[in-house]
Amino acid sequence: KKNPKTFYDTFRDRIMFPIWDQFGSIQGFTSRSINNFQKPKYLNSPASLVFDKKNLLYPLHLAKNSIRSNGHVILCEGNMDAIALHKNGFDNSVAIMGTAFGDQSLKLIKNTTTNVYLCLDNDAAGKKAMKKINLQFLKSMIVPKFIDLSPYKDPDDFLSHLGPDAFQSRIDQGQAYIDHLTSIILKENTSETSEERLATLNKVFEVLAPLGTTLSALERIMECSKKIGLKSDPLQIGESYKKFLLGNVKKTPPLEQRPLPEPQRKPLKQQVKGPAQPKIKISRSERLLIKGIIQRSELLTHNDFAEILDLVVNTEVKRYISRLTNLIFEIEDKEYHSFVKTLMTGGEFPLEIKEVAGVALYQLSLERIEDKVKSRFFSDIKIELGKDSLKNKKKLFMKSLKESSSEEESKAIMNELYKIEQNLQNLKSKKFQSQ
Repeated sequence: KKNPKTFYDTFRDRIMFPIWDQFGSIQGFTSRSINNFQKPKYLNSPASLVFDKKNLLYPLHLAKNSIRSNGHVILCEGNMDAIALHKNGFDNSVAIMGTAFGDQSLKLIKNTTTNVYLCLDNDAAGKKAMKKINLQFLKSMIVPKFIDLSPYKDPDDFLSHLGPDAFQSRIDQGQAYIDHLTSIILKENTSETSEERLATLNKVFEVLAPLGTTLSALERIMECSKKIGLKSDPLQIGESYKKFLLGNVKKTPPLEQRPLPEPQRKPLKQQVKGPAQPKIKISRSERLLIKGIIQRSELLTHNDFAEILDLVVNTEVKRYISRLTNLIFEIEDKEYHSFVKTLMTGGEFPLEIKEVAGVALYQLSLERIEDKVKSRFFSDIKIELGKDSLKNKKKLFMKSLKESSSEEESKAIMNELYKIEQNLQNLKSKKFQSQ
């Protein structure tokens, strides 16, 4: 505490879990606290090109064969839940790291099975993560099912109280998560007048929109319309749904992006004796994010922060922010800015990041900010990061358009560019409405 330049054990007084990739190679570690005063409860290895927690599933290499033989996978949240499930015979279970779930993780599951059961924690964070993960699967034309853990918080808690037979019963009773969401809408929205019924149906449209105009979506819409007492013609309801989809471009599936070429590695001698590290480009939104978390360390522990970090594209910026995130749980609040200064003096991070950090420290204010200001900050940053991401995709597609070899390919690229423009306009409109 007296000397910020000394070394100490990051994972002190913690239970360690090696984290493997799908082949069984160790990529990093997760640690769990053993004392109540330790924060956070779980602490991971720093984010890197190797340890990317949103694309790691624990322990997939042990569960793969069981997933194939059982024909389904159970997706839970956290190492202890995965261990509890395996211990009770459900060895077709894998855990996400926290609440993050990346495209690579989705592909790994999709290559093994298309029958998915969501079994995340039965709390606000778990429910929020399930909605997001459900949407990712729906966009890949997989309809996940849902394991209801109530009244217990997580699989470990459920199994401790009721045992494996009761858990298997919940699996057998599992309904599609999208049906679970629509049933909540129908319960929470009274539909006595025609206007109220139509408003409820629009909420159902929003949940089912990722399924597009598939038969699966249309059948669910007709079933919900009957339950709320709508007497309109089914064809008319179907047309209303199609108009809803056309008016909500933001509900379209994510763009398929061509992979970026592998960076060319220089020979070892040139790496050692060559010039200084090339400059990196930091977007305006990433600069604002770095400045914000340096000046207001409490933003790092906000509920929305993990979602924001997933939107950061620049790997060096993400690595720097992840370092600060791990740091904030290991030191006292009053030491935070001295550690930020220490990071500026070393050679661990590029000069461009140090310059942003320097400006942030120069303009430092130690006043606490209200929760509504924090929420506004994250809302604005999310929009700005989204705009930057779309602009990068636009550049890639523009380059692909120039290199396209057929009229059909050119039309497909133009269609994607049109979607990007629509999404950009939506974000700009959202920004304008929030002001």
